[in-house]
Amino acid sequence: MDIPSKCISFSPNWFYPQIAQMNGEILCYGVNDQVFVYNSETKHFKYTLQGQQKVTMLYLKDQYIFVGQEGGVITMFQQQKYLGKLEFNIEIPMILKEMNNEYLLLDNKGIALGFKLNDKFELIHFALKLITQPHCIPKWGDENVVIYQSGRMYRFEQKSEYDYPYHVLCVDRFKNKYGVLNKLHKAISLHVFQLDQIDEWKQTNTINENDIFIELKFIVNEKLPTDNLKKASLSIKFLDDKQIFVTSKQGEIFLIQLTNQVKSLKLDANVISDKHFYKLPQEIHIKGIYLMNNYLNQYYTVGLDRRIFSFRVEDGQIVDYHKFVCLAGKVNKLQIGKEKNLIYFHDQTLKSLDLTKNKYPTHINEFWKITDFSNFYISPFQEGIVMIQKDQKIELVDIYKEQLLDKYNSEDPIAKIEWLNKKQVLLLLDLFDVEQIQIDQENELLTKPHQIQDYVLIIMLTGRIQLIDLSTGQVLFNFLIQQKIKLQQIIKNKTFDIVTINMNSIQFLFNNDKCYLFYIFNGYHVFYYQKLHFDTKQIHNTEINCIDVSLYNNNIYLLTGCNNQTISINVIHNEIVLLGYLKHRFPIQKVQQRNGLITSQAKCHQSLQVWNVTEILQRMIPSRQTLEGLEKANIRGHSGFLLDFVYFTNNLVITSSEDQTIKVFDIDQIQNKMPPNKKKSKKKVKLDNQQQD
Repeated sequence: MDIPSKCISFSPNWFYPQIAQMNGEILCYGVNDQVFVYNSETKHFKYTLQGQQKVTMLYLKDQYIFVGQEGGVITMFQQQKYLGKLEFNIEIPMILKEMNNEYLLLDNKGIALGFKLNDKFELIHFALKLITQPHCIPKWGDENVVIYQSGRMYRFEQKSEYDYPYHVLCVDRFKNKYGVLNKLHKAISLHVFQLDQIDEWKQTNTINENDIFIELKFIVNEKLPTDNLKKASLSIKFLDDKQIFVTSKQGEIFLIQLTNQVKSLKLDANVISDKHFYKLPQEIHIKGIYLMNNYLNQYYTVGLDRRIFSFRVEDGQIVDYHKFVCLAGKVNKLQIGKEKNLIYFHDQTLKSLDLTKNKYPTHINEFWKITDFSNFYISPFQEGIVMIQKDQKIELVDIYKEQLLDKYNSEDPIAKIEWLNKKQVLLLLDLFDVEQIQIDQENELLTKPHQIQDYVLIIMLTGRIQLIDLSTGQVLFNFLIQQKIKLQQIIKNKTFDIVTINMNSIQFLFNNDKCYLFYIFNGYHVFYYQKLHFDTKQIHNTEINCIDVSLYNNNIYLLTGCNNQTISINVIHNEIVLLGYLKHRFPIQKVQQRNGLITSQAKCHQSLQVWNVTEILQRMIPSRQTLEGLEKANIRGHSGFLLDFVYFTNNLVITSSEDQTIKVFDIDQIQNKMPPNKKKSKKKVKLDNQQQD
């Protein structure tokens, strides 16, 4: 499987996979009543199964996928094509294997069924193969043997059963060898044997001397109670007949050399032993490994933490392991911290990615668990300091130290929050003609225990703004913005029955000891205010969705994006001067200027459009024309609609999407320049009684 070096994800709104299988270049997940498929061509498919029964079994054969559900239903697919379904009178299908042109189906109660299918995947033969002990959960089944969790083994050739003396955790096979990870009381052991040695067990009631039997000391928890061992995520995988992998609940991968020298060793997971025993760093999978498989000399692990890792083995050493991040839900907002870390909210947790490395992404750090989350705002002045909004409540937290520093309450619903330093506060007070406020003596004595000396400006949906000094918690001012800038008098030459400010669009810009205010009002107009200078214009004939204010070559530029699929470029020279329009194919949701590049995110669209407007910004010639031929790149790669984007450097842009992925793109490497002609809908396959082949 050629997994790209970008974040990938397979399913929306799920926590842990219930079952997973990998066969060659296909990886398949089962989550509740849905199946998610990923292949080496970076294609994602999603199947929603009929009946809403939970997926309990997956079997992959070439390009064919067999899905078992509670109730004994087996549904068959070929990529996105529905092939049919089978219904058996069993409770929970557990394992499906093909053997000698026949399929073996094992359930959770010790029943084994054999059946055959024709070329149209229709049932042509069915037979009951065996019934063993009740509630005997199968761990392995092939053409030679069925191995159950209780230790019971059934051999097809002899049609006989054997009692294996240990509780079976997991099984793997390589040619004529079987590897069994087993448990007796609090000890976990690895047993490697051949089937022809089973008869000697029955005669001597002991493990054969030619078998390899290794006791493993895994620290599953601080203690080793039996209950925890039952829940431990342990698995094994043969590399060849001389080497085998063992994974532990801690997410470690151990490569054990199967030689006579290790038969009597007690291998300790906390100590890197000699040449017989190797392990990967502990941070690989922090919640345990769910699945392990190999393809084209590369090994892949899928963890309960929803990450995928790949590695190779050279000279008995595990080398060249790569980290891939698998997200479990949508990321609606991306921000870059002071130290160039990407911070985002996902799965009720604020998370951080260090993107300063050469490969993207690197290890995810999870910090602050959040419930009732509305939004978050990263401090541009101190790394790790974040304002978390929960409706009308605000929390000041240090996510790296995982400390709650302070709490605040807003009297009205919050639109957004701006971080300010002391110099910016003085400019803001001057903009609104507010006298410099002296801190109350009582509040000065009640200085907060944290060392945060900055300020936050809370912008409320009602038109009210509030400035808070974080060092003392004192509210420095609280007023309606319409009253301070006397909006009705400023626009007295224009006729407006009602003046409505879009508080979500408010942006402040600080430049050359001046503070500028921009926002959208009455839907169609933009407003610019700088104390003695102001202007308002109707730039579009439809509702404006977003604005962006930025500096470039010591000039202030204002961008607007609206529903008529256009972006306006404006420069501020004591008034709003229009330089021209950029035409998109879809309504604009977000727009941003950076270093002469304008980037736009469209509504319900999967690509990001970039224009190079350096020459337009430098010439500053007023125009109402549509500017053509300026397209630099159209960034594609998501299978879901874009949710947000942020620039990491001048040429690296980070995107998040409804497909549950975060991707990093190098604009200079993008070959597409124009957006696609048609919107792509998310692929989703639903099965019903009317569905045809």
